[in-house]
Amino acid sequence: MVNSTEMKNSSMYCILASLLIIGIEADAFGPPIAETKECKEDVQRLCEGLVGKGTLSNLAVLDCLQEFKKEDDMDLSPPCHTYVWNFKFNLTQDNRFIEAAQDSCGEDIAEIQDKKMCSSDDGDFLSCVIEHRDMVKKGRCQNFLNKMATILFSDFHYMKRFAAACVDDINKLKCGRLDPKETKGVQQGSTIECLSKHVRELSSECHLQTLRIAEMQADDYHLDRAVYFACRDDRENFCRQILAGDGRVYKCLMKNKMDPTLSQECREQLTRRQKLISQDFKASKGLVKFCSDDIKKYDCDMGSNKQKAVQLSRILVCLENAIHKGQPVANECQSEMLEHRESLLQDYRLSPEIVTNCENEIKNLCHAKGIGGKTIHCLMRKIRNQRRRPEVERVSDRCLRSVEDLLRETDTGTITWEADPVLKEACQSVVDRYCSRIRGNGQRVISCLMTKIGAEEMTSFCESTLMEIQYFASRDFRLDPQLYDKCHSDATKFCSAPQEWLSLKDNTPETSPLVLPCLYRYAYHPDSDKKLKDECLVEIRRVMRERAASVELQPDIEDLCLKDLTIFCLNKTGKGEEMLCLQENLEKLSDACEEAVSQFTEDESEDIQLNPIIVQACGAFLDSHCETAQDSGDEGEVMTCLIEEKMAAGSKMNSKCKQAIEHHQLISMKNYKFTFKFKQACKESVELLCPMSRRKADVVACLSERIRNDTMEGFGHKVAKDCRRQVKSLLFQFHEDINLNEELKTVCTNDRNSYCRNVTSGQGQVIECLKANRKNLSPGCHKAIFNIEKEEMEDNTLDASLNHFCGNMKRVHCMGVEEEEVLECLKDKRQEPGFDEDCFKLVIRRMVDQSLDIRLDPLFYNSCRLDIQKHCSEIYKTTPNEVELKGQVTQCLKDSFVKKESLTAPCENRLRKVIQESVLDSRLDPVLRESCSFEMSQFCSKEIEDEGRNKEDGSVEECLKKAFLAKQLRGSCNVLVARLVEASKVDIQADPILHKACSKDLLTKCNSIMPGEGRLVNCLMVHVTSNPSSLDPPCKELLELRVKLFDSSQKIAYPETLEQVYEQVANSPSKLYFLAMILVVFSIVFVFGLFFGRATKRYKELKSR
Repeated sequence: MVNSTEMKNSSMYCILASLLIIGIEADAFGPPIAETKECKEDVQRLCEGLVGKGTLSNLAVLDCLQEFKKEDDMDLSPPCHTYVWNFKFNLTQDNRFIEAAQDSCGEDIAEIQDKKMCSSDDGDFLSCVIEHRDMVKKGRCQNFLNKMATILFSDFHYMKRFAAACVDDINKLKCGRLDPKETKGVQQGSTIECLSKHVRELSSECHLQTLRIAEMQADDYHLDRAVYFACRDDRENFCRQILAGDGRVYKCLMKNKMDPTLSQECREQLTRRQKLISQDFKASKGLVKFCSDDIKKYDCDMGSNKQKAVQLSRILVCLENAIHKGQPVANECQSEMLEHRESLLQDYRLSPEIVTNCENEIKNLCHAKGIGGKTIHCLMRKIRNQRRRPEVERVSDRCLRSVEDLLRETDTGTITWEADPVLKEACQSVVDRYCSRIRGNGQRVISCLMTKIGAEEMTSFCESTLMEIQYFASRDFRLDPQLYDKCHSDATKFCSAPQEWLSLKDNTPETSPLVLPCLYRYAYHPDSDKKLKDECLVEIRRVMRERAASVELQPDIEDLCLKDLTIFCLNKTGKGEEMLCLQENLEKLSDACEEAVSQFTEDESEDIQLNPIIVQACGAFLDSHCETAQDSGDEGEVMTCLIEEKMAAGSKMNSKCKQAIEHHQLISMKNYKFTFKFKQACKESVELLCPMSRRKADVVACLSERIRNDTMEGFGHKVAKDCRRQVKSLLFQFHEDINLNEELKTVCTNDRNSYCRNVTSGQGQVIECLKANRKNLSPGCHKAIFNIEKEEMEDNTLDASLNHFCGNMKRVHCMGVEEEEVLECLKDKRQEPGFDEDCFKLVIRRMVDQSLDIRLDPLFYNSCRLDIQKHCSEIYKTTPNEVELKGQVTQCLKDSFVKKESLTAPCENRLRKVIQESVLDSRLDPVLRESCSFEMSQFCSKEIEDEGRNKEDGSVEECLKKAFLAKQLRGSCNVLVARLVEASKVDIQADPILHKACSKDLLTKCNSIMPGEGRLVNCLMVHVTSNPSSLDPPCKELLELRVKLFDSSQKIAYPETLEQVYEQVANSPSKLYFLAMILVVFSIVFVFGLFFGRATKRYKELKSR
């Protein structure tokens, strides 16, 4: 059925046309067709709707026969068929008809002739006038010519020039009947349709004439008889309200071409029509109407005339180039361009280069996937995959270039993302949920989707389809319109990018220099004269962040690392995993790949958004905990914030974020430049002081040593202040997480597995565990742990456990105290009410650690440096430098103190405090604990248990003193306790229990006595001897005990005569050992004397001879 619109339009054309020529029909062409004996019965049979309405014009009859019958004259009797064909032929060729046409369209035809577009002497005058009917202004003439065009295009024989030019091609391609009067049914316009399907195979003249017809048909889809008959029903369904003319019906049908309800026959005819447009842009009425001025302005048709058709691709490229250069192009023209670009993207058959150059790939690799963008995406996918999988069948270079050309011609970044039917199908659900509010061109939606790569909400289908598009966009910065518009001037200035967006002589991205990697380098260029414009820098960072999701979107890296990716990262397919894999294997990569990955890692350290793993794992945490750092615009601060939050006490960071941060820290250990803030602050210092170092651990060790030396020498720092701060920050990270301390991790691997297997890294827990097991550690690990402890004691800010457990106590009790010395403050405040129990335990552990070696107590060591050299230097000569001295130096200084050997005032004051602390807590006296371990367990088990509960009351040493009086102690333990007693005789502060018990009596009875050298103790002794009742009972009781201790200790503590030595040895539980040693010494002397005596006697005998 023909729809009502068609009927209405047909009747209108019939009436108007008949009015125009009714005066000449009878004279010129004989009687009306409806009344001839040849056709009367046929007309009554086939056009019964017109019969009985008066005299029928011949045009009305022809209109009836053409509009209702797809097969030209198929139902006519042979006599009528011949008559009708002759009538139409005469109608288009007869000179009198031409005169009538000039009479009806006189002014318009005269204008056409004046411009020398058509000549009345030309046997193809009518078709020429129809070709230029856009110049016709009168409606009557336009309608007349449209009706004539319908007749003209129903049979190629009616067009003299076309028929002459295409006879050979028609015969060769079997596109129609050569005998025009054959009665065999043939579709209207079938010959033109057939030739247009083979347009690329036609001879040059026939090719030109076929495209010329397509141009003439562009105005009204009625004129393309194949489209008209194939799409009549579809026009009713999709375009009922669209009036014919100006190519409006074509446009409507083509917009609905991919609709599944559109008939296949119509779809094929529309595709044929689009192929013609791809060969000749003038076959598109919209382009001709809305773009002609711009095409002429920018010389897009290269001054071509009717003798040469201009391909659609040339027009699109030319106009796009103008748009990207900021030159004006009419909005209506841009809309037309958009529609054609979308069509090219949806149907590969519209691109003759794809059809020709990718024929084998489409057939063998894509198995003729079909339209709807599937074939294009298949080719894109094959091209993308072949770089990593050389074993698969490769896409030819010709096909590759054709795909690249198509993507540039369609300028994919500027069209709506829905124009790609495959992408729309794959990503619609993701867009609806996460990107529905995005407005603007397709690139904005693409950017939104790129942020979801690797996320749980991203579907695999959408991700793979998106990556196919981005693979090509990453290799040609022109395919990202936002990037191109903002960076074109910088690209031409710094990266040798062409001035034109695209020209037909342009190189392909595969052979031309890659602009994006060049712009990346200038994005972070230190020279202000070579920095990108701010607007370009914003876009570059956006693109870098989006494409950090995969190495394949970074062609400058992928090209150099293809082999390495195959060897090390074959199964790494997640977001950012390939790059992480390359970074983890950095030392094993080829030189070129290593350099490229290193450069990217440097960039990544400056912009956290380039690390998709961190962004994905830590996105929410960043917004809630590092908002200030993000607002600062300093990406280095953002990473610093994350690392600090990871290490913070009570951190709320989720495990995935912690793991991502730790991975980043581990990677950054490979080169100091991989930490932006550190590189920025220390680059000059490294080049000057540590030029041979690259690994971060080596650089930090080198710089920290220089800082330490400069501090000790006091001549000013050679390392800049900001760099010193960064060194300290990294040292803290090394102490906080053993995995970041390469040396410690290596030498302590076995020890960690043996003693700390279940201890998690972070917050110094593993190092703390190893400290607790120091007695069992291997020599290498023991040495490394000792060096770690020295660093932490010299600078308390490096002590991760102290920072973790004592953070609150530092803020409460030690505000204003230098961070490096906060442990000393906490030691002094540990007995304050409300002091945190966990912090208290840790402070005691640190005090125990310090008691093992004076070098772990910097304040004590620096106070006594000269005294140690004077009195205790022999100890260092017999003990390895990186092993604890087990309290020997402290004991040596105590002995010097008791024997009243001269000590410097700073050392003596510090030593008094050390003695006081060790008396109150025996754990702080390692020499005593080791020497008296048996006696403590035997006689003081309860006191030891109380002390283990952090009860610092000196009860253990009081217990030992009582055992001393009872002569229960033996050997070295007996001597050490005696020396403790002697120390309290020298200074009452060395006996804090006595000092506390007698504090009132000291104020009342010894107030005038100067402290030191035992004067206060002697004062109390005088009173307990002369007037004991005057003393407080607790003081009296302790003094009486001390009197007894003093009497017993003097001879034992430091024996001066052989008798005292003999007494100590005799009473020692190791007396058998001493006796054995004495016996060995005497035996050696006896044997040596015997041998030496005989040798001397023989020498004398020989001499006397």
